[in-house]
Amino acid sequence: MLDASSLRNRPAVTRLFRRASQFFFAPRPKVWRHNGPFCPRNRRAARCEQPPFSMPSSTSTETTAIADAPALWARVKADLKTLFPEDLYALWFEPMTLLEAAGDALVIGVPNDFAAIWIQDNYADLIAQRLLLQTGLPLKPRIRKNPGAAAPRPAVAETPARVAAETSRRRAAPANAPASPVAGLNSRNTFANYIVGSNNRLAHAAALAVAQAPGQAYNPLFIYGNTGLGKTHLMHAIGHAVCQTAPERRVACVTAEKFTNDYVQAIRENTFAKFRQHYRKMDVLILDDIQFLGGKEGVQEEFFHTFNDLHTHGKQIVLSSDRRAADIQRLEERLVTRLQWGLVTDIQTPDYETRLAILNAKAKTLRYELPGDIAELMARHITQNIRALEGALLKVASHATLTGGKLDAEGAAALLGDALRDSAREAVTPEAIQQLVAEHYRISLADMVGKKRPQGIVFPRQVAMWLCRRHTRHSLQEIGAFFGKRDHGTVIHAIKTVDNIAAQDPATRGALDLLNQKLSR
Repeated sequence: MLDASSLRNRPAVTRLFRRASQFFFAPRPKVWRHNGPFCPRNRRAARCEQPPFSMPSSTSTETTAIADAPALWARVKADLKTLFPEDLYALWFEPMTLLEAAGDALVIGVPNDFAAIWIQDNYADLIAQRLLLQTGLPLKPRIRKNPGAAAPRPAVAETPARVAAETSRRRAAPANAPASPVAGLNSRNTFANYIVGSNNRLAHAAALAVAQAPGQAYNPLFIYGNTGLGKTHLMHAIGHAVCQTAPERRVACVTAEKFTNDYVQAIRENTFAKFRQHYRKMDVLILDDIQFLGGKEGVQEEFFHTFNDLHTHGKQIVLSSDRRAADIQRLEERLVTRLQWGLVTDIQTPDYETRLAILNAKAKTLRYELPGDIAELMARHITQNIRALEGALLKVASHATLTGGKLDAEGAAALLGDALRDSAREAVTPEAIQQLVAEHYRISLADMVGKKRPQGIVFPRQVAMWLCRRHTRHSLQEIGAFFGKRDHGTVIHAIKTVDNIAAQDPATRGALDLLNQKLSR
């Protein structure tokens, strides 16, 4: 058997070893094979030729911006005109004038204080974005009252319902809200401007405790209540408080819809690792409207594991829903139990004193002096929804400010006719209808939602479903859920049955008229 020493004695092998040794071990000159910017010689030369460092002068940029400001503002207004309906543009943007341009700011004049506050809160970011697109510079719009600015056209000022519709649209799209350290947080939703009453005292105290000690006080914190009662405000306030007291903490505030969309995008782009890392690295996860996860099995599976990972590592989880966790349809039982691990608290409908305090606080932020009789009118009749209450205030304030007229209680009632009627309709609940129908037909509430099917129980149950369809805003599926988790097909059958019987039986028509009158009072 040949070993290494015998191989080296052969001439061919010796030459091979010699060449290899020369190649690997012989000293080689330091020759750079390229002449690029990373060559040390070129880098030294570049440093020698480079002039001394000096701060770039901003004089030319500022001078250009000031010199071109009128033309720039004209282009921005033309751009804004393409984004909004004609009446809204005429109401808010047409009266705006450029007062001055200095440095990185444009001072924009508007006719009155109300317009200044409204535009600053809702359109300042949009204007800044359009300025950036036009100039490539981060110019800041500053809104200021300018008494010499032209007032809005009277034809537009006489349509305050359009202003209320614009309010709802802006609230549904928080991207135009003032900038916040965390995406998804509205800077106006803080503890400082949250009105505390008997309806939300426990939820407010729990939110404060969570904000002061994330992951330690109540984890998870689950807040539920009807739409428009301040759940989102309270959750955003937690996010702001955490960012202020501990800026190093990572906070994510998203809706269940956003979480679902991110999940679908991760599937489409095969970026699951990035998706999971994004949510599981958070110190505080705020998830709003979790009821929208119902029926989405894949999203529920992913959220289940995200919840476990965050909770195991002591990270804070804050959740909200418009109903109790056990009432969310098609939500897995293991998620329901986890939602109930920590503190579960609800927000009730605000009482009269709380509604009045909310109106006065909101009017103060708008710099509008709200007459006491109009405040009492709104507080007494708009009872179910804080958003509707604020929308009614905005309607009254915009009418008074933009038209220059004064409203009394009677005029305000006429102006708020739609809002008052909608509020009266929202005040009727499926539970109240069930109670009324059960008393009328002398059956128990248990029979109303139970499984018994004798005619003496089935028809009153169908009448209650029929009334729910007429007097509430609930969908067919939601109505069925109130009656023993029946499906929407059962509700449709009940409505048709009652209509057919009422068309043929005068006694049934009379009973339905009587029940309708009682619910309309």
